This record gives sequence, structure tokens and C-alpha cells, in this order.
Amino acid sequence: MSDTTEKKESKAKAVKAKASTALSKGRNKLTESKFFKKLVHSTFSAMDSSGGGEVSKDELYAGLLMVHLKLAKFAGAAACYPPNKPTCDKLFEAADHDNSGTIDEKEFVSIMGVCCAQILSRMVIYYLILLLFVPFASAKIVDSFLIPNGSYMETILEAGTGFAMFYIAVPVAWDYVDEMSQHKLERKPDAALTGETTGTDGPTTTAGEKKDD
Repeated sequence: MSDTTEKKESKAKAVKAKASTALSKGRNKLTESKFFKKLVHSTFSAMDSSGGGEVSKDELYAGLLMVHLKLAKFAGAAACYPPNKPTCDKLFEAADHDNSGTIDEKEFVSIMGVCCAQILSRMVIYYLILLLFVPFASAKIVDSFLIPNGSYMETILEAGTGFAMFYIAVPVAWDYVDEMSQHKLERKPDAALTGETTGTDGPTTTAGEKKDD
């Protein structure tokens, strides 16, 4: 066996271990819940048209869209903005260690967890803005106009101001969450493929590899 072949095999093993580490991060209460895992399992079964226990790159993205649509019934608009296909493709390539063009259910579940992690953040931001920020800020703005308390005009102005602020504040906050999530998603496969891991200053060793004495 040539040195080139050995290096390729060693690199493939390193990529497999580090990709698994990268895809295991980015989860939260939602993606670790029994409800989410059951949803992802049923989605995988639907996408696995051949019944071979594996899905392709296109089937992975179709499954991601299906998971978001099903979550939208409970999470509302917070689940209506899935990651784009190029980002999903990068995660697929990081998980497809043997370049077979398919991934198994375990890898499918990991990718779904990473791609759906921002939904919970969106929901938290949505209700914080709805229940706390909008009522407080709209009342302050209305008070600055010196309108008599309890008047019909005050009620209309508070409602109109709150409505306008809600439809401005929520998209801005969600854009920020999406931007941060997008950066994290893009870094995960890149870190896996280049052998970089967060929080380490030097190279890491994979299972079966030992540091030289």
C-alpha cells in the first residue's frame, strides 16, 4: 500500500470522526425532545423511498423542508425559514464519509438537529417581543404624544404602534438569529473537513490514533 493511499485513508477516518463531532453540536431542548425525534424518524422513513435505510442529498433537503412544515403547525412562522440547500449540502458532504452519495438515519437525525436548532430561539424571541417589548415600547411612544389616558385615540394609537413595531422588530431579530445560525452551520462542515475543532489549540486525535511518545 502506497503512502498516498495510507494518507487518504487516514484523512478519511479523521474526517469521519470530526464530522460526527461537529454534527453532534448545535442541539437544544427542542431537537432533543421525544416529539422532535419521532418527527424526524417518520420523515426519514418517508424520504427513504428505496427502503435501504439511506437517503440521498436531495432526499435530505426534502426531509428538512418536511420537518419545518410539520413544526410550523406548532411553532408558527418561527419554523418557516429552513436553511438553504447549499448549507444543507455541506452538512451532507461532511456526514457522507465514504462518498457513497447517501447517509443513514443516525446522520440524518444529526443534521436535522443542527438545521432546526434555531427554531427554538425564534420562538423565544417571538414571544418576548410580543408579550414584553411591544406593549411596553408602544405605551411609551403613545405617552410621548400627551394623549389623555383612557381615551379612544390612545387605544387606537397604542394598537397601531404596537402592530407596526411588532412587524419591524420580529423580522430584524429573526434576521439576526438566522445570520448567526447560518454562520454556525457553514462552519460545522468546514471545521470537520479541515480538521478544526472549537476550543482546541492543536490537532486532535481520532479513535484508534495515539500521540507519539
